[in-house]
Amino acid sequence: MDAWELGRDRLVATVAPDHPLAGESAVSLSRLASEVFVDLPARTAGRAQTDQAFAAAGLTRDVAYEVTNADFIARLVVDGLGIALLPSAYVPQLSGITTIEVTDAPGRVEYVVWNRFTRTPAAEAFLADLDRGDAPAPRRQQETEERRTVARMRRTGPAAVRPCRRPA
Repeated sequence: MDAWELGRDRLVATVAPDHPLAGESAVSLSRLASEVFVDLPARTAGRAQTDQAFAAAGLTRDVAYEVTNADFIARLVVDGLGIALLPSAYVPQLSGITTIEVTDAPGRVEYVVWNRFTRTPAAEAFLADLDRGDAPAPRRQQETEERRTVARMRRTGPAAVRPCRRPA
C-alpha cells in the first residue's frame, strides 16, 4: 500500500447570524453540547468524526435533524433550526452562515491510498492527475505516525482511529 496526503482541515461551528453564539469568536465542544444540531445520518463517515469528538470529550449532543448533504445542513442552519460542525474549507462557499472557531475541534487528514502492485486504469489516471497538478498538490507520506495511522485504518477501519485535536 502507498498513500499521499491530499489535505488537512478542521471543523468549525456554523450558526445562523441571529444565533446567540454568532457574536463569539471561539467556543468549545462543551459549550456546543447544549445546542441542537443538524448533521449527517448516524453511522456515516461524514458524521463519525463529530460523534467521536464529542464522545472523546465525554459529551453528548442532540442531533435533531439528519440530512444527506452539507448544502441541506447549511439551509437548516440558516433557518435557525440548529447548528452544525462543517469543514472550514467548505464554509466560505455558503451564504448566510456565521462561522465560529471551535477551540477543541477535531482535525481531519484525507489521504488517497492505493495498492502499489495492482492499480486499476482508473487509479492510474487519478494518480497521473495528482502528478500533473490537476488535483490538490499531495505531499508524499513519510514513514511516520501518519503511515502507522493509515495501516491501523486498513486493519480496523476508520472508526477505530480517534479524532485528533488541533495543535495549540
